[in-house]
This record gives sequence, C-alpha cells and structure tokens, in this order.
Amino acid sequence: IESLIQKQLTTTEVARLQLQEEQYTNTMTQWSTSIDILSKQENANTSIVTAQIENLKSNINNNKRIIADGKRAIAASNILKTSTSAPITKVNFVPRSTHLKDASHVADTEADNRAGSIKNVEEANAELAAPAYVRSVMRAALIGSQRRQENTSQTLSEQELAWKSLDKLLKDFLGSLINFELNDKLNIRLANIEGDYCTLLSDGQKILFQLACKLHAQGSKLQDSVILMDEPENHLHPAVLNQVIDDLLKVLGTGQIWIATHSVPLIAHLLAKEPDCLWYADGGEFSRAGRSPEKVLNGLMGGPDGSVAMQSLTQLPGVYAAQRFLGECLTQPSVAGPNTNDPQTKQISEILINHTKNHDKKLRMIDFGAGVGRLLATLTAESGNKTAGQLIDYIAYEPDTSKHANLLREIRNFYPSENDSSTRICSDLHNIKIDSESVNVIVMCNVLHEICPDTWPDYFNENSPLMRSLTSDGYLLVVEDYEIPVGERAHSYGFLLLDEPELRKLFSIQEADYKERRFLRATSNIPQYKNRLSAHLIEKSCVVRFTTNTRREAIRHLNSRMLTQVTTHLSTDSTSSSQGRSYGRSAQLFANSSIWINQHDNQ
Repeated sequence: IESLIQKQLTTTEVARLQLQEEQYTNTMTQWSTSIDILSKQENANTSIVTAQIENLKSNINNNKRIIADGKRAIAASNILKTSTSAPITKVNFVPRSTHLKDASHVADTEADNRAGSIKNVEEANAELAAPAYVRSVMRAALIGSQRRQENTSQTLSEQELAWKSLDKLLKDFLGSLINFELNDKLNIRLANIEGDYCTLLSDGQKILFQLACKLHAQGSKLQDSVILMDEPENHLHPAVLNQVIDDLLKVLGTGQIWIATHSVPLIAHLLAKEPDCLWYADGGEFSRAGRSPEKVLNGLMGGPDGSVAMQSLTQLPGVYAAQRFLGECLTQPSVAGPNTNDPQTKQISEILINHTKNHDKKLRMIDFGAGVGRLLATLTAESGNKTAGQLIDYIAYEPDTSKHANLLREIRNFYPSENDSSTRICSDLHNIKIDSESVNVIVMCNVLHEICPDTWPDYFNENSPLMRSLTSDGYLLVVEDYEIPVGERAHSYGFLLLDEPELRKLFSIQEADYKERRFLRATSNIPQYKNRLSAHLIEKSCVVRFTTNTRREAIRHLNSRMLTQVTTHLSTDSTSSSQGRSYGRSAQLFANSSIWINQHDNQ
C-alpha cells in the first residue's frame, strides 16, 4: 500500500515518460533500419559489422526495458486516482495498547523526549508519546498566550494556533464534550470531570486520542490523508476496532482508511457499510472482491469447507436460542431457566406438564427431526436441580442414520443410568416401537419448513403413524425461526415457512380453539429473538383436520402474504442488511409457494 502512494507520478512526470517512449521508439526504428542495411552489405560477416549489429541490438533491448519500466510506472501511478491535486499523505497507524500513560509520572526531559518522538514513533509506544505530546502543545500554547498578552497583541501566537488545531482534532475524534485543560501542576486533565482521563476515556477513544496526536504532529490533514492500518485486529478487541473505524469514517471526509486484515469480524462489519470496499490479495496479485466475498472467506478460512463451518457457527446462536425457547415450553416453570416469566411460554409449559402431573408420569415426547440431539443438550442444561430425564420420556425420530451416533451420545447423557438408550431412536415412523396414544407432545423445532408439503399427509392425517402415537389430548408443538438468516433448498420447493395465519388455514383453526386453548402461540422472551422465534401448540383434534384442501389454502395464504411483503419492501428506501435479508426471504418464499401452487392447481 505504501509503495502505491510512493509510486504516484505528477502530470509532468507522466508526460516526460510518454515523450521518452515516443523518442525511444523512433530511435529503435532507426536502429532496426540500420541493422537491415548492415546485414545486406557484402562485408556483413566481418567482425566489425557484426559488432556494430550486436551493439545496435543491445541498444534496442535496453530501450525496450526503459520503455517497459516507464509503462509500469505510469500503470502503477494510475492505480490510485485522487480527487485533488494535493499530494497524498500516508499515516501508518496500528496502535498496540489502549492503556494511555500520562507524562506527569516522569521527568520533564523524558516527557519532552516522548512528545518529540510522536512523528516517527513506533505504534508500540504511541500510548506514551501521545499524552506527552498533548501536554507539550498545551504548555507551549500557555507560554505563547502569556507573551501575547504582555505584548498586547490580538493575533494568536503560533503555539496557540497549534493547540487550537489539536483541540479541534481531539474533539472531532473524541466528541465535542471532551475538553482538556492544564491543572495547577501543568499536567493535562479533563475539564469539569473528576478522575484520570487515562481511565475515563473508552478504549476506542484512547486509540483515537493517539491517532489525533500523530496526525497533528505530522501536520497531516484528514481530507488529504490515507491512514494505513496493518492487521489492527492483532492488538484490538473486535468491538473496539469496529468502533474506532466507525468514528474515523465520520470525520475522514475525503480521506481514506486502507486496512490489511485477516479479521472476518472486521471484514463483515465493513462490508455491511460499503459492499464494494473489499480487495483480495493472493500471491502478490490484488483483485476487487466486490460483492463476491466468498473467495475472501474461502482464503481466510482454509477453503470452502472452512467457510461452511464458519457459516454453521454463526447460525448456532439462533439455533440454540430456538432450542432453549423450546425447552421453556417443555419443562415446568421452576426448572426452565431465566425466561420463564414470559406468560405465553409459561402457558404452553403448564398445559404440557398438566398432562402428566395428575398421573405421576413423565412427559412423553417425540423429537421430530432430532438431528444430533441439541434439544436434549439444552434440556439438560436448563433442568436446574431436577434431572431432566425424570421429567421427560424422550423419543427421537431422525431419518438420517449418519446422525445417530451423536444423537445416541446425547441420549445417554440425558439418561445416564439407562442400559440401552438406542431403543429411543427411530429412523422410520412405521417401525416405531411405542404404544398408540402414548405420546403427549410431538416437537418440530425448525423442521416443518423443511418437510416437503407433498408428504404432509404422511404425518398429519388421522391414520398416520405420527398421529396414532399421540394421546387424544396430545399436542403438536411447532417452533420456527421466522427470520432465518439463510435460504434453504430442503426439498423440491425450497422451503415453506408457515406462520400463525398459515397454520390456522392448515389445521382449520376456529375461534373456539383459542378459547379452549387447543391452539396457542408464544414468542421468545429474549429481546433479540422476540420477533423471530415463535412456538405454536396445536392439539391433536386440530391437527387431524388437515386435508389436501387445507394444505392448498395454507400455501395460497403464504403466497399472498409474501407478495404483500415483497411489495412493501419495494416501496421503502431502507438499505439495511436486515431489510435486505427480509426482502430476500419474502421473495424466496413467494417464489417457492408459487411453484407449488403452479404444480398443484389442477389437482
């Protein structure tokens, strides 16, 4: 990055190189003509003529190298385009400490040495140099002010102007309410605030304090500066680094920040603000990553598999939040954890627990699409003083047998004293080894949207193995994340995310079902998931109302609702990433439901 700035050419230098290329090209043409003439002479094979020809060829090759060097210099200069004729000032800045060290604790000579080193100081010592520099500028301004007053001059001294410009820079970076002054011992402090500024300033403000001092000491103007930061993530917490970058962007004007980084959090933060800011370096070659950051992620994460693993990791908070929310619905309020005061969730859990309380039985449940048993892990963690296995009789339905080993491990942790837990796993509902009408609740956590609607009759018809397993007053518990961050191709129609309006259509829910608590809805009490995670508790008597006609009504309703959402998105000016994801999700659901409707209209 520094070399690009150093290689910038003035207009005069570019013109000189272009003229040189023209002159050297003409000269080479003349030399080539001379070579042809010499080659055709009768004495062309003599040593003298041969030496002349070789000398001309050497001169031509030398000119070619000079012309090529000139072209490369012009090309390198053209990489950077500036909006001003002013020279670019580069400012290397990668602070390595957020612990400012005030100069009041050292001798004045040491403080002066620190202050004088700020221009070229290694960033490792910026936390020492910056406070000393501010004190030095303020002390000089005080002396300049006293001399001006003695001379009754109205013109600010050079020292006063220096402090005025530094003070403005500090306010630009730290906020207009931050005011520094000298105390009676001529050491700096925050005006009208008790305490040491070295501890009162935030970590981000301490970094910006150091940068402001370095810019001022170098006489750099922000609007003409390129701030170079080399892997700042090595020294700063991601949250602090992101805040520093955000604060810098607010005051940079036409200046720029160039960052060499391997930090995925920083890249994600910057891409959310400016999708075109990303460039990728590979083997010394730079290319614009633009709106295709996957190649950058693949490079940083060790290939596509690493990127997939990272994507899975970032989704885990939402996944675990859903599992925990489900746990609250399945366990008694006394053992569910910190969010049990939510009235809707509490209502669902009370209904389920009451099914078994009077008969001193466990709550028997089928975890439909159990995966690797995350729900069990959550229930174990949330069980409080009572073992979760004493509350729940767990059965897992997971058709993907490759997940059974991990699933069995979680079941054994859930039932540590059980001899053979493998009987709790089923991969085919037709072969499930349980009595009819013995299950209190069937749980579908982030699963219903992945089930192909063509197979819904296999699960919701009254005579299906799943419905036969439910007690007459048993329930289907559907939990979904209605702001899933990524799209899926779970089946031939992608995915279909049914919310309360569609579930009402799917199971012919009536007003009386709400009153009799045969159909209940609860949302997460965790603030960031309040509008994302919802649970629907649906009694068996409602579920078995399912028909192919109710399926058509539900999907048609989803299609209509998504069309309305897409239209709303297109009429708004918001460009936030969350709005973008919402628009993409709505558009995809509209397309998916349209495909299903198109294929089933005449059926």
